[in-house]
Order: sequence, then structure tokens, then C-alpha cells
Amino acid sequence: MSTFFLSSCNLARMILPGAISALVTKEFERIKADKRTLALMFIIPALVLIIFGFSSGSGPTTMFTVNIITRDSQVTGPLVNSSELDEKLIDGFENSAVFIMHDRVYNVTNDTAYATCLNQNFNKLKHDDIDAIIVIPANFSETAANLTGRLTLLVYIDGSD
Repeated sequence: MSTFFLSSCNLARMILPGAISALVTKEFERIKADKRTLALMFIIPALVLIIFGFSSGSGPTTMFTVNIITRDSQVTGPLVNSSELDEKLIDGFENSAVFIMHDRVYNVTNDTAYATCLNQNFNKLKHDDIDAIIVIPANFSETAANLTGRLTLLVYIDGSD
């Protein structure tokens, strides 16, 4: 007990502002004299950063399987029709690293076909065949071409995972 107390007292005496600066100066002189230690001080942290950077990967790793139902089939003008706007949107989902396309259902414009298609996709959602359903609503292309309102997509997600 007494040796621990004496060594702590000696340690306390050493930790004075003047003593700290002398200790830091002495250690930097030692490091400056030893070129290997100086090199390792900069090389090892850089290597660790590079190795962890490559091993962690980049980008999202979670992918979602989706079905897309398109209700928009109107011609919006002489140069743009709904299939072009729908295709651009669907291509954006297909080219994404996050979404995997399961099925593509186009031009389900009448209500009975839409209800049937939606029920079939809800069953796929229940049985974990897909993770989400994206519905492109009616008049989507017209709204996008004219900028007359808010662009909305309906997204049904399986929240059980």
C-alpha cells in the first residue's frame, strides 16, 4: 500500500506544467531520432483507413423486390405519351441498386382490373414473394408534363421484416 502511495505521489510531482512540456519535448526528440517510428506513425493509420474503407463496401446492401402497377395510359401531348414517362420512371427503379423488379404490370386503367391486380399483389406481399408494391396513379403523366399538381406514387410496403 505504501509503495503505491509513494509512487503516486512521485507521479503527481512529475505532472506539473513544466514537467509535461519537458516530457513531451523529450518524447518528440526520441521519435524524431528514430525514423522507423516516425514512418510507422503515419503509415499504419493510413493503411488502416484504406483497409477499413475497402472492406466496408460502398452503397446500400439491402435490396427490395418490388412490383409496379401503372394506371396511367393517357396521351399527354403530341411529343410525350404516358408510356415514355412511365418507362423512364420504371427504368429508374430498374437501374437502381436498391430495387429488384419482380413483375411489371402496365396500363391497368379500369377499376375492376386494378382491384384484381392489386389483390394479387397483396397476396404476393403477404407470402413474402415481394417486399413492396409501387402504384403509378392515373393522370401521372399529365400531371408531370403540365406540372399542374403534386406527383404522387402509392407505395405499399411489407412492414413485417
